[in-house]
Amino acid sequence: MGAGRVPEDLRAWPAPRLATSLFGCGVGGLGEADSSTAASHLTALLEEYPDSPEAGRIVPEVEKRVTASLRDKGGEPPCEASASLKALAAQAGDVAGAEGAPATTAAALGRQAALARGGLPTKTWNCALDAYREKDYQATQTRMRDFTARYGRDDRAPLARNYVIAAQVAAELPAAGKVRPTTSTGGSITVTVRNDSPEAVEVLYTGPVTGSFRLGACGGCERYEWADILNPSFKPCPAGRTYPSRTLRLPAGTTYFLHKPQGTDGLGGSPATDTVKVRGGYTYTECAYTAKGLGAGGVDG
Repeated sequence: MGAGRVPEDLRAWPAPRLATSLFGCGVGGLGEADSSTAASHLTALLEEYPDSPEAGRIVPEVEKRVTASLRDKGGEPPCEASASLKALAAQAGDVAGAEGAPATTAAALGRQAALARGGLPTKTWNCALDAYREKDYQATQTRMRDFTARYGRDDRAPLARNYVIAAQVAAELPAAGKVRPTTSTGGSITVTVRNDSPEAVEVLYTGPVTGSFRLGACGGCERYEWADILNPSFKPCPAGRTYPSRTLRLPAGTTYFLHKPQGTDGLGGSPATDTVKVRGGYTYTECAYTAKGLGAGGVDG
């Protein structure tokens, strides 16, 4: 219409309404992992209407959301809180970089982004623990591995690795899932594991202590026939041969073993399990073997 032909009150009419809309659209997506517009709306609000009342409400709103997601009790479930904090950290950091944003606002948003990032390890950890409590052992492995990849220097990283082991055992031997792994090590009772198989085997165990190791393939050993292992007198690891072996020192209590054959010829055996009630005054042996036919794995204790 040309300069000066639009009345001042009409030129100013959209401003408060746009500020209100930008604020509403922005805060509606705060903490939402799939929201791609929250930060852009709030950034536009700070850049276009930095002196509006709505611009002044951004920091308190972000602070409220971060506090809620950090709360230990009465807040969101841990996995939701973890996702919220991750989104809030990114969103607050993005909005803090708004061009022309007041310095105090940018600094306050930067602090909230740092708080959200600082809370992520604990919420990520709690999310992984939640999967173990729910007996979702595949999710436990994924989340605990993610935790160690992201927070390898965290004090809980060694325990996270033990949860990965325990979850693999519990996936095959559900009774093992009743026990939460710890970082305890050692014991006074000897358990020797031997490999009577032409395949290498990964041995995982959990109970009073948790761990894993690999035994190399047994040179000269062969897969057993099904008829052999169905014989009541069948006993693998016969005397007179040296087998790849590892001797453990375990505490008294029930230890759950998982043997995972590591075949390289496409005939890798299926996992095998064993439950050993370890008592003082005894020594124990475990023998891993494989059978022909379906590539089945076996363990004899």
